[in-house]
Amino acid sequence: MPTLETPDGTPVSVTPADPAEVDRKFAAAMAEDKPDGTAPPKREPGPAAETAAPKRRGRPPKSERPRIAPAAPAEGPLTDEQRTAGVKGITQIGASIALLAGKATGKDAFKADAVTIASASDDISAAAVQVAHADPKFAVALDKVCQAGPYGALITVMVGVGSQCARNHKPSLKIPGTVDPAELLKAQAELEAEKEVIHAAA
Repeated sequence: MPTLETPDGTPVSVTPADPAEVDRKFAAAMAEDKPDGTAPPKREPGPAAETAAPKRRGRPPKSERPRIAPAAPAEGPLTDEQRTAGVKGITQIGASIALLAGKATGKDAFKADAVTIASASDDISAAAVQVAHADPKFAVALDKVCQAGPYGALITVMVGVGSQCARNHKPSLKIPGTVDPAELLKAQAELEAEKEVIHAAA
């Protein structure tokens, strides 16, 4: 058996260990390290939302869709004047479209249609107002058509400009709300003359 020595060379005596004593000490150490009998707490089951099956992709159910507020209803039925103006505006649009079609195709029939529609605008609007008085359903539909919303002013202006331009190229088309191009140029010349007089006096 080899001899153990310290770093300075002094022999170290080693007493052989008793196997029975080693087993006894080991058993005693194991007996002291008993579990305390406290088991870890059981995991609580998650809420129903966590345990439920994952949601399928796609459109959400109706209950989860955002609700869009309906458009505010109109304050009330239109007056006869409003209905008349609305119908006249619609007829002017129709006449303008007919004029454009005639210019694009070169067919006089479309030009004749434009004259016919524009000339009958007063009669059409008056008849539409009378029917609205007699038929409530027609009145509701007519009001919806005549209510152009925030674009009404723009549509009215553009229709007026387009109608005047159409008459400028065809003076014989007496579209309501337009003037003869010769009169238009005469008025413009008079205005320019007045400006020159004012400028010279200044």
